[in-house]
Amino acid sequence: MNTITTVALIILTVDSIIHLYGTYKCNRLIRRLTKWLLLPLMMIAYYFAVPSPNLYVLAAFFFSWAGDVLLLGRGPQFFVLGGIAFLLSHLCFICAYCTNINFKQVPYATIIPILILFIAIIYMVSRNLRDFIPKMLKFPMVGYLMANATMNAFAMMQMFSVPCTATITISLGALLFFWSDVLLFGVRFHKSDSLYKRHFLEMFAYILGEFLICYGFMQM
Repeated sequence: MNTITTVALIILTVDSIIHLYGTYKCNRLIRRLTKWLLLPLMMIAYYFAVPSPNLYVLAAFFFSWAGDVLLLGRGPQFFVLGGIAFLLSHLCFICAYCTNINFKQVPYATIIPILILFIAIIYMVSRNLRDFIPKMLKFPMVGYLMANATMNAFAMMQMFSVPCTATITISLGALLFFWSDVLLFGVRFHKSDSLYKRHFLEMFAYILGEFLICYGFMQM
């Protein structure tokens, strides 16, 4: 691992710890000052760790960063714009996974039931939040979570096509990304501190998920 990647990962670790502390303490200033650094540091670490960076991976991290920044804004318009940015991130991740997938080797008998499980989770989430989420956001929420679930399905197809530690790590990261989105909708609209402790669990899953995806691609 080269010096630039090592330094970026060290700063990322420190920034993540400070951000999670600020999130746990509900300190908006600390969250604002640290959140915008998370994805750029991952981009730097990945870019200098591999001989030929995948442009789809860099684009996915960029749109995730844009989503992070937009979600810091107040008002539903920022939430919607942030969701669009993350949707583009999922699409870019899917394109990145596709470069490594041999569709003839994919065990669809395994992938399809897993995707059905994701659909069931999305149904339960939408049902539990139906009395809290604005009507205009109900269908976009389901569509967005379906995009994340699809991204997970492609991550798994990549894992079955290229079975190794790197693709397993990426699949775990994608799964945590999905869980962070489920928690995000709960935090934003259900607002149950006892269950979610505001954004702490969501951000913990999100940061770890994005990092595992980043680290997995660094090893490929």
